[in-house]
Parts: sequence; structure tokens; C-alpha cells
Amino acid sequence: MEPTSQSLNEEQRRTANYHPSIWDPTAILSFTTPYTYELYATQLEDLKQKVSKLLASTKDKAALLKLIDSMKRLGVAYHFQEQIQQAFNQLNSDLNLVSNDLSTVALHFRLLREDCYPITASLFVCFWMLQNC
Repeated sequence: MEPTSQSLNEEQRRTANYHPSIWDPTAILSFTTPYTYELYATQLEDLKQKVSKLLASTKDKAALLKLIDSMKRLGVAYHFQEQIQQAFNQLNSDLNLVSNDLSTVALHFRLLREDCYPITASLFVCFWMLQNC
């Protein structure tokens, strides 16, 4: 069976009449922002120093864990990797539980696991047995 001229006409597709994009590279490159690193570098360094001092001065383990968790959630923890590692090493070396509060122990467990520290679920044994820690 040979295709007829009528079937060829039916199968023809319409041409695409796409409009050109209104965004051209020069328009995108012309966007400027008043927030440049040069203008805000001193403020950034000042805030980094304040947060570093806050990390070093926090003695309460539960508050330290909550601070580190907040920093990770805000996406600024990469600025303070050394201080966070020191805090985790100190928390990991301390054999006492961080708290007898389940949410704090779970936060301790999650943060250490996220940073690949070898920590077992034995922290939760006292909660599984429904006894006081």
C-alpha cells in the first residue's frame, strides 16, 4: 500500500512558531545587587567571631547541641566546622549522658550520626525500659 497524497497532507505537522525569549544574557548580567562582599565583609567576619565565641562559651551540653542544630539548619555551620568538631569530640569523649530528656538525647544521637561519629543506639536503652536515666 502506497501512501496517498491525502494521507501525507494529514500527517504534516504544523511549524513551530516560537517567540524569542525576552531574557537575553545582557539583561541577566545587568542585574546588580547592593549586597557585595566588599561592603559586608567586616560585618560578616564580626558575626563569625561572635558565633565562635558563643560556641566556645556555651557550657550546657543541651544548649550547645541546639545551637549546633540551628546552625546546621540555617546553613551556616560550614563556617564553623573546626569548632563544631571540637564540641563533638568533647561530647563524644564524655561518658555521661547529655541529658535525661529524650529529645536532647535524640538530638545528640542524630547530630553525631550525621557527622559520621560511631555512636550506638544504646543511649536510648533507659527510655526503652521506661526507667529513669
